Amino acid sequence: MSVEQDTGQAGVAGLSGQLMQALSVGREILKAGDKRSLAQRTAVFSFLIRVVSAAVAYLMQVALARWMGGYEYGIFVFVWVWVIIVGSIAGIGFNTSVLRFVPEYTEQGDMPRLRGFLFAGRWIPNG
Repeated sequence: MSVEQDTGQAGVAGLSGQLMQALSVGREILKAGDKRSLAQRTAVFSFLIRVVSAAVAYLMQVALARWMGGYEYGIFVFVWVWVIIVGSIAGIGFNTSVLRFVPEYTEQGDMPRLRGFLFAGRWIPNG
């Protein structure tokens, strides 16, 4: 057996060992009932939703491009990009300020400010 074949088999064995280790960690996350495992399950579930969503969006773009044709798809993409730009500006920073103010007001026990912030966050970006 040559050195290249030996290294290739060792690489495959190392990869399968890492895969088995990852699967065992995954089983621990699914079975455990503590708060850390719950947070990890939630993160994995959220990641999987994002991956599936990206795959569906990609497939829909391909299907729309084939169905519409070049010119119509170009108009669709132009309008869609403007909708995304306006949508990202429309939040006027409330989507990131929530990460700062909600934990701060909750920790301080300042419920009137928390209620006011949540009320304003619901109504101000929507006009």
